Amino acid sequence: MTGVQAASQWGYSMYEFEIRGPGEDTNLALGRPATASTSYGEASVPAMAVDGNPATRWANSAAERPSMKGWFAVDLGGPRSLSEVTIRWQEDAWPFNYRIEVSDDGQTWRTVASVPRWQTFDGSWLNVDGRAGFVVRGSTNPIAVAPTALALSHGPATGSADMVVQGFPAQSPARTAQLAEQPQPTGGPASLRAAVSGGYLNLFNLSGTTLAKESLTVPEQGAGRTVYLGRQQTTEAGLSYEVDLPSASAAVQVPRFRLSTGGSPAGLDVEVLDSRHARVTNVAAGASVNVVLTSVGTGERVTVRVPAGQTRDARFRDGVLTPTTDLARDRITYPSSPLPPGMSDPDLAVDADPRTSWSPGARERRLVVNLGGTHRVSGAVLHWTSPRVPSYVVETSKDGVTWTRAATSPTQPGRSQEFHFDADATYVSVLVGEWRRGQAGIADLQVTGAPAP
Repeated sequence: MTGVQAASQWGYSMYEFEIRGPGEDTNLALGRPATASTSYGEASVPAMAVDGNPATRWANSAAERPSMKGWFAVDLGGPRSLSEVTIRWQEDAWPFNYRIEVSDDGQTWRTVASVPRWQTFDGSWLNVDGRAGFVVRGSTNPIAVAPTALALSHGPATGSADMVVQGFPAQSPARTAQLAEQPQPTGGPASLRAAVSGGYLNLFNLSGTTLAKESLTVPEQGAGRTVYLGRQQTTEAGLSYEVDLPSASAAVQVPRFRLSTGGSPAGLDVEVLDSRHARVTNVAAGASVNVVLTSVGTGERVTVRVPAGQTRDARFRDGVLTPTTDLARDRITYPSSPLPPGMSDPDLAVDADPRTSWSPGARERRLVVNLGGTHRVSGAVLHWTSPRVPSYVVETSKDGVTWTRAATSPTQPGRSQEFHFDADATYVSVLVGEWRRGQAGIADLQVTGAPAP
């Protein structure tokens, strides 16, 4: 090994230098005589890198390190057929650039491999030490790896024009390679990019023009089909999905239902309106079809019989209704931890779960919802846990400090109450007046409106 450029001021330090021949597991360097340009004292001599002990190491001297030079060599004792070298470097003392050289006499050397700052290779996937996996499609540039960085499309921008990258956390190289072999969506205009990751359909419109009713082929295998929000037609090969996407935008479509028919899944037009409602049309000529739809979110199953040429609705009872126009759903709430004594988590009022609720715990307590930006708020709907509803006011704010009253509870507030008002707001709050133990909490707070112009 001949160093060219060190990665840090600590020069070169290796725990093990291993050499193997074609198809062999034996480390030919183990226990062989080793020499080096310099050593960092008696505890870091060359023999330490060929002793098979991962706790010992060779390091070059402090005097040599500023020069970025340094070499390490092993005498194999005679001619050998070689195919690979493995170097286990110290974490903070390794080279950006180095060469692997061989010699027949120890005097004349020839380079058989070199490691530049960027090492490029062809292929469609990369795994980073089991910590992350990347699958690259549509790029004409190679993938490149450096000691402290990686480039998934190493070359001119034109080579990345059609690129789609999928990133996956903590997985084995075998799993990344398997994912790279999975078929992906095709079709549509050149500005449409799409990928299926973990069952989620990811859509990107890279143009300044709205995409409307563009057909995207989503491949699926087996007798079942996964259907998404919007309209799609089932085919023998998967889905023909209808893409509607504003310019310069992206969308992630959650898998809503699994569809099966007991036979060929082809010939159905499926419109998913929300997480509880799907509309199925039997467009294939022939007999009626029993269509079984299973909610991916809840496991609830609904069966509808659809005669040829007709449409049937499948409605579900369970699960949270999505998508929603509720501006408060799953937004950040206040107070946050630590909560005032007796108060429950305000998040429980915006989680769309009627089984959970926010309790103020005392009088003159406030629940605040951050809408995530300024909106033109048109109203609010409150659902309380019992008829014993305390007095309260609904207020809005642009900064979370100065509050403006938008609505006041009636003299005898109902368990469910809807208010209509008009305000530009980033925050909406409910301020509870007199409250005594045993009175109701807020099971659900909904805010209606639209983003401010």
